[in-house]
Amino acid sequence: MNRKKFIADSVLATGAFFFMFQSCKKSTVSGGAGEGANGYSFGTGDIALLNFAYVLSQVQAAFYIELLGSGIITDATEKILFNDILKHEIAQREFLNIALGSNALTGLQLGFTTIDFTNRKGALTAAVYFEDLCVQGLNAIVGSMQSSALLTLIAQIISVQARHGTYIHEILQPGSFTGMSLLDQNSLEIDQKPSVVLVKLGDYLKTKLDSSSIPNLTIKVVPLPLSILTVIDFALRLKLLKLSLYQRALGIQPVPGSVNTLLTQSFVQLSTSEQSSLALMATDEQNHVNFLTTLFNGSIVVPPGPTSLTIDITANQLFADITTNPQTLLLAVQVIEDTSVRYFKGQLARLTGYSNLLTSFVNIHSVEARHSAYVRLIRSSYQVTIKPWILQNGATAIGIYTGATAQVNTANLYNIYLNEDNTAQAQIQIIGINGHKEIDADAASEAFDEVLSHDQVKVILGAFITIGI
Repeated sequence: MNRKKFIADSVLATGAFFFMFQSCKKSTVSGGAGEGANGYSFGTGDIALLNFAYVLSQVQAAFYIELLGSGIITDATEKILFNDILKHEIAQREFLNIALGSNALTGLQLGFTTIDFTNRKGALTAAVYFEDLCVQGLNAIVGSMQSSALLTLIAQIISVQARHGTYIHEILQPGSFTGMSLLDQNSLEIDQKPSVVLVKLGDYLKTKLDSSSIPNLTIKVVPLPLSILTVIDFALRLKLLKLSLYQRALGIQPVPGSVNTLLTQSFVQLSTSEQSSLALMATDEQNHVNFLTTLFNGSIVVPPGPTSLTIDITANQLFADITTNPQTLLLAVQVIEDTSVRYFKGQLARLTGYSNLLTSFVNIHSVEARHSAYVRLIRSSYQVTIKPWILQNGATAIGIYTGATAQVNTANLYNIYLNEDNTAQAQIQIIGINGHKEIDADAASEAFDEVLSHDQVKVILGAFITIGI
């Protein structure tokens, strides 16, 4: 499905996206409008939620300007990637500014005097703190949004922020991409209410803001209709595919009641660090399988179990040497993780009205983005030109080999990254946005992850799941 059409249709369905934001009461520091006894107001409803996202983007962009200006990023590759991050933050900030129009909460006073920018570890620790806090805060607001178009756009930002966080986590402590401090017992990313996030930003956000008007998530425990159970059912099948692949790659042999795989030979052994990280990912997938299965409790629908699937790990010989070539294995993992990120993102609009489930899906979705970014970082160590985030579509999104290659025709994978070259969101052009000439087509495409529809993902997974899709 064309991404622009998706946004346009969603906007029409939810009632004039731009009119909604332009016509409401102004909430801005400039001129003092919206100021009360407890600080400046975020506005109400979706405007308040969007302003919260806008405040986070302002803090992050300002931080990275100082970080890159400090001179402590000296490695050539790190300079490229941290400059990417800054461009992403600016692109997202300016997008939110335009979307909010006169409602934008601008003119904030920011300061980072408590951060020692001469201390590399300390400054990078602050960077990952901001990234994780942004993901957790944005995850918390998606379930409260009334506009399905808006919540999808915020999710497009969330996964990019999760990729940023993973990259910086890996610099500071390899293998910490989904550290347990970020996840709950179900391996869902822990979200934090806007009021909590704003308190944690208190040392850096000098303007007094009143978060009382930001809608809080209302948990509704309601029976799930068949249409929603179908979404969960498919998500569970995707998770079972991933779990099966990771367990097989780790040398965990199938046991009675497990997924039937058409390929039974052992995999080439990965490095110790790669095995450890893949084991963490497998644990997350198992926890997600368990969690998603519980959502069927009380319904007449029987969730798919492992024995209901037959999996061809080679994807009909597309990844023919997956058991003998670690590069092929890692490419397959990346493809499945990126597909998973885009699938969960693409289903969020369908879950509008089921706030608890919607929040759970977006919390899984950010973990998938962390997995994807981490695998991309591993592949870069195998002489593959690739970034933790998705650059355009086609070869640059998949990764360009500069050393020994995987025996895969990567052109067959281009449909997985369909529309990732988009440079406009909700009809707002991101290239050169608000006069920022540094935001080129690459930065514009990287700053927002795109969605895949259910039908698109079904076609992709059909190569892997021969029975049970």
